[in-house]
Amino acid sequence: MTVLALQSIHFSDGTVLGYEILARRVVSGRFQSPAQFMVDCRPGDWAQLDKEVVRLINENLFDFSNKGPLFVNLSPETLSNYKLVKDLIHSLAKTVPFGLDVIIEVSEKFSGTPVELDRIIAEARLNGLRVAIDDYGSDNSDFRRLTQHKWDFCKIDLPAVPSINKLPWLIEVRDYCLLNHVGLILEKVEDMAILEGWLRPLSGASLQGFALSKPEFYKADVSSQIQFAG
Repeated sequence: MTVLALQSIHFSDGTVLGYEILARRVVSGRFQSPAQFMVDCRPGDWAQLDKEVVRLINENLFDFSNKGPLFVNLSPETLSNYKLVKDLIHSLAKTVPFGLDVIIEVSEKFSGTPVELDRIIAEARLNGLRVAIDDYGSDNSDFRRLTQHKWDFCKIDLPAVPSINKLPWLIEVRDYCLLNHVGLILEKVEDMAILEGWLRPLSGASLQGFALSKPEFYKADVSSQIQFAG
């Protein structure tokens, strides 16, 4: 059973920017994240999970209509299948007339070419969605991936840039985002103290992570479903 949880994303002043929609499953009576329940996944499992998430968003869209921007992550497996990406974008586009502001997260773990990225971004925009570059700093990241495409948000993966040696690169990213009106988000923030240290130059960025909030189920009664697990 897949259910949805929301983790808030905050502006630097603490107010809520929006939420990332996260998948959770009940395994052996406990809720688990994809990092846990997808450990032994087979080809096609990530794409199936993405389809489940999009279906649940559509089925419960009135619960999300007043939440502000909603960030929806698509796996590299899904992003590698343009037909599937297009189908999911069209499905998410059905929520736009009901007031949802959906941002598709395109992971840097996806090794798509510039042409493939542009096609995905164009399809999303054509259907009223926005786009974020996700996991920036990891895997296929380079400055050109940020500057060659029109992103609405850039989500920097803090664990992927743990060293002060990365600071000049991060400042360059910050300056580009400010100049080009790209929202900068530091994700996986586990300790706010890091922003008082070598990351101080990025203290104006928005933030996401356990240091600010934990994922919460969008319905108060969802956690009661654990009684019926296994």
